[in-house]
Amino acid sequence: MLLLAYLLDREGVYYDPVHTAEVLSIAGSVPIYSVWDFNCNHGIVIGVMTSGYLLGEAAANLAMAY
Repeated sequence: MLLLAYLLDREGVYYDPVHTAEVLSIAGSVPIYSVWDFNCNHGIVIGVMTSGYLLGEAAANLAMAY
């Protein structure tokens, strides 16, 4: 299973990604993968992940350069 960063359903209900990862890992019997590092230590198989912090830092550096 690949857990992506969908935070709202079509009714506008918010789903916390960390809580979602924990619930899925307890309920499921298959490995769960994610592309975001904030899901680490919450039942996710660790591999190559994107850091939201580092992306924000890079965006800030680009913005300050212009």
